[in-house]
Amino acid sequence: MTRILHILGALALLAAPACSEKSAPSSEVVDCRNDGRGCTAPFECSRNDQQKWECLPGEPPADPVAPADPVAPAAPVEEKAPGSIAWKQISREQIPAGMTLGVKPSHAYEWTDRNGKNLLLAGVVVPSCAPSAAPEDIIHSRIRVAHWVESDDPEQPLLKRQVKDKHSCDCLADLMSEFKTGTFQLTDLDQDGYAEITFGYSMNCTTDVSPGTFKLLLLEDTDKYILRGMQRLRERGSEGEVIAGGEFTPGKSFASAPPGFLEHASAVWDRTCDMF
Repeated sequence: MTRILHILGALALLAAPACSEKSAPSSEVVDCRNDGRGCTAPFECSRNDQQKWECLPGEPPADPVAPADPVAPAAPVEEKAPGSIAWKQISREQIPAGMTLGVKPSHAYEWTDRNGKNLLLAGVVVPSCAPSAAPEDIIHSRIRVAHWVESDDPEQPLLKRQVKDKHSCDCLADLMSEFKTGTFQLTDLDQDGYAEITFGYSMNCTTDVSPGTFKLLLLEDTDKYILRGMQRLRERGSEGEVIAGGEFTPGKSFASAPPGFLEHASAVWDRTCDMF
């Protein structure tokens, strides 16, 4: 029995590794790039610390991000007509002291441009014949327009341009003078910062429906441009055949006017010169 135990002990010593020997690695690193091996999730084919390629754990998945709210469309931007300048109509009570017209204003507009704060006043006076007037007695209508600009001294505004016109008529006929609706416009066609003021008016002395005088003016700073002609009479309303009138002659100043001035004035004339 003792002999058998000695034999088993000797066999155990033979099977044990020597103390000076190092144990070999259990397996070699397999290059995950070869033979289309690849890696299965969550591993990725990456370099290890020994710069060898093997399947290593990948980066943890990022937290899910909620989809961004859709961007609301921008509010539409109000676009002005090319060359237009904003102005507003004011009441007679809002007209600053010192800015006078000589007659009661029927139109008053204010705006701001390169001149600063501007004011346009327009008015018309159409008298009637007195009951005791003789047929040959003459009366006169008056057209007045004034372009004022505020100065450093509120009590001393600057008068840029004044327009005065009159029309005479005897007491046998009807005297008519009025500003034409739709002719009052403010533009800056030459883009120089100074507004152009457009307006038109008619004057007539008649006993029938004959066309009267029509004038359309364009004022810029101290410059004046004018179309002179006759109202347009149509057979049936605004779409009927032209019976008479409608023609105009440009003033001499239009020859040196900036580009677009005459075209603009002509277009306004064509839209507004009808009698009815």
